[in-house]
Amino acid sequence: MEPLLDELVAGLEGIVAMPTQVPLVSTVTGAAIDGRALGASYWARNLRAPVAFAAAIDGLLREGADLFLEAGPHPVLAPALQQCLAHAGREGQAIASMRRDGPGAGELGTAAAALWTLGVRVAAIDGPGEEAGWRFVGARRQALGRGRCRWRRERQARGRS
Repeated sequence: MEPLLDELVAGLEGIVAMPTQVPLVSTVTGAAIDGRALGASYWARNLRAPVAFAAAIDGLLREGADLFLEAGPHPVLAPALQQCLAHAGREGQAIASMRRDGPGAGELGTAAAALWTLGVRVAAIDGPGEEAGWRFVGARRQALGRGRCRWRRERQARGRS
């Protein structure tokens, strides 16, 4: 990879790094990172640096995280995540968003339901002009069993009141 590094960085120069909308932990640095640092040189480093998965998860665990959604076509990180949890003496869960031979979008619904039962606020997206799917409304889980449970469905469409 080293001989191709300059060419790679030049090819990635069109990437515009922007602030993140949600907190991001880098597996390149193992720490929280500002989206404005995600330019061409970061992505080149991402391809050649060792993955700092354990450091990233340890940082999230120190901040109180105990629920992880593995977003990808097939869950492969859950065993490593479980090792990180065991090493830290913590309990937690990893939810898979999809599986290689799974039902696709139906599996996303199953993941959303699993997250909902664990206290994550989830909303269906079905408004005009938007792709159907799921939105995770809150970054923090809500404790279940506090107050009344209100079951309701809210349509979320842009530009309508």
